[in-house]
Amino acid sequence: MSHITVFSFFAGFILVFTGQSPAKEFAKAESKAKAHGKSAAANSNAEITKTDLRQYVNRLASREYEGRGTADRGGRMATAFLAGFFEKLGLAPAGDKDSYYQYFPFSSGKELTGENVLEIHYPKAAEKLHTQKPGADYQPLSFSANGKIKATPAVFCGFGIKADGYDSFKGLEVKDRWVIVFRGSPMGNKKLQRFGPLVDKARNAKKLGALGIIFIKGPNPAVGLEVIPPSKNVGTSNEIMPAICISDKLAPVLLTGTDDADTFKELFNKYHSSERIVGFPINCHVSAEIGLQKASEEGRNVIAHLQVGEKPSTEKIMIGAHIDHLGYGKRGSSRANGDRSEQLHPGADDNASGVAAIMEIAQFFAEKKRNGEITLKRDLVFAGWSGEEMGLFGSKHYVAEAKKSGSLYPKIAAYLNMDMVGRLGNNPLIVMATGSSKDWKDIIDSLGNELKIKISPNPNLPTDSTSFYSGGVPVIALFTGLHDEYHTPDDTVEKIDFDGLNRITHYLENLTSAVANRDAPPTYLKSARREEQQRTKLVIGVRLENVSGNDGVKILETLPGSPAQKAGIIKGDIIREIDGRKTNNINGLREVLNRLEAGKKYPIGISRNNKQTELEIIPKKTQ
Repeated sequence: MSHITVFSFFAGFILVFTGQSPAKEFAKAESKAKAHGKSAAANSNAEITKTDLRQYVNRLASREYEGRGTADRGGRMATAFLAGFFEKLGLAPAGDKDSYYQYFPFSSGKELTGENVLEIHYPKAAEKLHTQKPGADYQPLSFSANGKIKATPAVFCGFGIKADGYDSFKGLEVKDRWVIVFRGSPMGNKKLQRFGPLVDKARNAKKLGALGIIFIKGPNPAVGLEVIPPSKNVGTSNEIMPAICISDKLAPVLLTGTDDADTFKELFNKYHSSERIVGFPINCHVSAEIGLQKASEEGRNVIAHLQVGEKPSTEKIMIGAHIDHLGYGKRGSSRANGDRSEQLHPGADDNASGVAAIMEIAQFFAEKKRNGEITLKRDLVFAGWSGEEMGLFGSKHYVAEAKKSGSLYPKIAAYLNMDMVGRLGNNPLIVMATGSSKDWKDIIDSLGNELKIKISPNPNLPTDSTSFYSGGVPVIALFTGLHDEYHTPDDTVEKIDFDGLNRITHYLENLTSAVANRDAPPTYLKSARREEQQRTKLVIGVRLENVSGNDGVKILETLPGSPAQKAGIIKGDIIREIDGRKTNNINGLREVLNRLEAGKKYPIGISRNNKQTELEIIPKKTQ
């Protein structure tokens, strides 16, 4: 499931591959994965079984499949695996040019272009000129401005923070200089954590008249990758100012003119412990040439068609799940801290569980057809979407292309989505988007109550069903809820409830049959809640969920540099009111924000660890 705030998506970016095209670069790995898929289909049980589901999840969430990042090797392997599976089942290809694949372009952040170079002119260094090319020791950041900067004085400004009585810049000449700062914030000072994002530091330095900014990690356990490639989003891709990050190997040369690692570590510790706050001028000049451009890559969906009768039906039921995940975290959206954000994110629940369910359903109905036992009135289409984690790219592309030939509905009579269905336990299955059709209640009631069911009518969700709902198709999205391991390296196979996944897959089979056998397709119902959401004029930059009992909204994550983060709001906080107005649920929060003014400060009442407190927040306009 992709990250979503109430009012904004998180957009992740990816590393750009150079040299060979993915088709050539990953050919061997894809061939192996396709064989995996065919083998899985050949060895699957005719019925829906826990054994089959475990086999599929194990494969998709394995280290070999590298977290299934869209257009990464692991993502290409995952799509080849699913295509091989569908082919072995005998399903017809329904992608581009009679293949199982549908290709789509997507934005992948920034990439280097032209000349890029960093030079440190330091008279006391062993070498008077240190010339660096982008790579291991330095990289321009995604929000860096382009251009050639002549040799200019530099000044070190500690953590680059000026707030709450803490001033890294006091008495320093910053205007028309390179500003050099540590990433993160001082240890043990929670009030300053919200000033740690790179984007915020760059904007602050720019306000002070700095020419450019250079970031240093230092031995800080709260900070991840030393050198961040421009393909990774660190808050925005909009140009702010010349911005560079350097390695801890290069940092001592810049700060002290030597490569003395011990002296550098000692310096960092003094600032990290707040023994020192204010920086100091550096006897060096820095020149740079920065060239960045927007990059794009190619993702692919996997689509297959099961024809149930002698002729293709005019109406079809589509069952889909996103097959992509976060890879090694380099596409953004990881919730892990420090170095863990760069580790493998297996995505067992998100969303190997959903893909496993549609694979098992496809196998079940394909076997029924092979044995002459299928009784459905409508054909089935199965889809594995890519690019979901970056903004529903794959499903949006499918809908856009399908609508070129006219209305999507009722050619697609209904869309059923599986996203994060592997953590049922003793909880109810959440059946979402029931507000997309007046008929869903009757259909769901007809299926019985073997599972505890929780209905959620909102059809505007951070998953692929929203692409279809926006395209005029009634949708259902099955979900077992968020958890602490979501979008972290800890979303592993060991935590999947396969008994629960088996029960949910049986439920999906019953739901599919019920919808496919209706005399008329479910009617489409336009949701007023979507219109409300579109009219929201202000944002605070959070991802949240409703609290049980209609008693506030819980913060799941704050967007870096957002009004919420600047206000000191953290994960786990519950917003009870803003400006004295109650925020009982997400819609209530939206209504309150619609009454406020951008740029104005408001009191916000929150509950943190069962204690009530009041902060101040400044909402901003919706972009």
